[in-house]
Amino acid sequence: MSHPDLSGEAVAAELCLLDPVVRRDPVAVAALLDEAFVEVGRSGRVLSRSNVLALLAAETRPSTPTLLEGPAAEPLAPGIALVRYRAHTSAGVSRHISLWLAKQGAWRCRFHQGIVESEDPAPTAEPSSSATLTTT
Repeated sequence: MSHPDLSGEAVAAELCLLDPVVRRDPVAVAALLDEAFVEVGRSGRVLSRSNVLALLAAETRPSTPTLLEGPAAEPLAPGIALVRYRAHTSAGVSRHISLWLAKQGAWRCRFHQGIVESEDPAPTAEPSSSATLTTT
């Protein structure tokens, strides 16, 4: 049985989380975050769903990106999508990855990680769909 690719909806949900109007609305943000949500921030801090909701509620100036590059989703399994993008803000450039789950007809973010992009001009390897995992 084939499953429709709904991962584009996960990208739309991710973009909602970046919208300043949504970020100021704790109910709207809570609806987009899974109950077991965890974030590893650009600083390396690990935040729970309740931590993120409290931080966003206290935000006086939302730190929204001035430019997003390549928000794209990769379907991993039915109802599971991996969303990746680069964000440009006044603080610099960062890479982000989120795991989204389709639950009860809506997409919810289960995990998010952002890392500051190095200023090193060395090329970075983009993930390949044919990558293999080796274990020892």
